Order: sequence, then C-alpha cells, then structure tokens
Amino acid sequence: MATEIPSDVEKLLDPTMNKKLFETVTVGKATYYFIDQYDDDGGEPVIVRSLPGASPTLVDDILAEDDATGGGATGSFSPQLQERLKAIRGEFDDAVDDTAGGAAPLSQAEVNKRLRAKAMKCADRNDPEHLSSRDAPGTDHGNLACAWAVNQVAKKALGREIGGGLATANMVVVLRDKHKRATDLVSGCVIISPTVTRLNGTRNIGHVGIVGEVNTADKDQTKIYSNSSGAAEFQQNFTYARWRGKYKDDKGLSVEFFELDPQRFPNAGT
Repeated sequence: MATEIPSDVEKLLDPTMNKKLFETVTVGKATYYFIDQYDDDGGEPVIVRSLPGASPTLVDDILAEDDATGGGATGSFSPQLQERLKAIRGEFDDAVDDTAGGAAPLSQAEVNKRLRAKAMKCADRNDPEHLSSRDAPGTDHGNLACAWAVNQVAKKALGREIGGGLATANMVVVLRDKHKRATDLVSGCVIISPTVTRLNGTRNIGHVGIVGEVNTADKDQTKIYSNSSGAAEFQQNFTYARWRGKYKDDKGLSVEFFELDPQRFPNAGT
C-alpha cells in the first residue's frame, strides 16, 4: 500500500487545497488512490484510478470493469474505506415516489423559509440542533463534509436529503435535474459552486451552502451558511461577496442557485 501520493497522481489534484492520502487499494488491475483535499472552508474526497502503462485519471467511484465481484468491490476493503465509499455514494433514494403519502406539498415560499430557518439553527452553537461534522462518517472528521452538511440540513428541515453524497459535482446534477434554478440570490435557496475537472485535467474543488435572508440594501453582504472544514461544524461563514470572490473570481467556478422543489419532499408538510 502506498504511503505517499505518486507525482503523476498529485498532478491531478487541486493545487489550491491541502492533500492527504487516505488509502490505496488494488481492484483488478487498477490501483485506486483515495485522497482528502480540503482547506479551512471546505473539501471533498478525490479518487484517482491508475492502470499499468497508462496515465492516471480522476474517477467518481470504483469502476464496474475493475470489480470482478460485481458488488462494488467493498468486501475486502478496510472498514474505514467501506465507510468512505458509502459516504461518497450517499444514501439518497431517487426511486422514492414523490407523490406518495404525506400532506399536500408545501409552497415554494414555505420550503425556502424552512430550509433557511433550519440552516440558521444548525449554525447556532447555542441551539440544540447545532450541526457538528466532526463525527460525520467518511468525511475525515468534517474536512470533506460540505455536501454532507447541506444534505443534513435539508433532511432536518424537509425530511429528505437532496442527494449527491460527498460530491458537489454529483449534488449539482440532482439540483439541475430535479429542482428550480434561480437566476440570483433567493432567501433559503441552495448556493453551489460545483467541483469540476479543469481543461488541463486537474481537479478544481468547489463548495455548497444555504443562503440566508437576502440583504436587499447590499446583496453582497447576504449571509451564507455552510460546513467549515477547519471548525468541523456548520456555520454562518460566508457572505455572498466572499463566496463569489473565492469560488468565481479566484477559482473560476460557476455560482448557481436552486430553490428546492416542494414536490420532492412529500412528507415535509406532515
């Protein structure tokens, strides 16, 4: 098992973030490097697949073509790696019948209000619902928990996670496909700068949070709530100006807004 990140693997990582080799495993002929990347604000796991005689590539999971067992290749993995893979994959069940059971769907305004209010409670250290990510499974004690935390707030507020596991790139697919895109800040919406792979093949890691009450006098000072990797807890840790400055201006990522679709949370009104 490798104890250091090989140079050809390191070239694929986000150079702006800390890096730490979590675990290395062999599946079939492929070697997989599971790497933690984070800074004080956020972070995500990175998986790199390497085959003999070929350049390593970024992947989202163990590829089926490498797994002769057909079971996700987790049987022989360490408990820590099994926990990490479960967290990466998430537990969101997209097959749930969104019209089954529960009361009538909430209005869009009520969904936004509930998500905003729950974000504020989860960010308040004096509130019983304060959300710590230090013990969040598979997140390196909160370093990789930005998507996990937003999913937890959504579940507390609306009864169901958004989806995407630990990856903002996966969460944004759910948001784009299942929820309502907004053109600007909306109180109680999800703000996301999803992770992408740059044209040069390197990973560019983003972040996700929840927008507080929009400051109509100065939109840039609108508060945003998200997981803090450095503090391992959900916080009010951004303004819109700081978010845009870091993720759009400095990192070149998109900044997208989504109102969660009430139809996707059929039990929120019960």
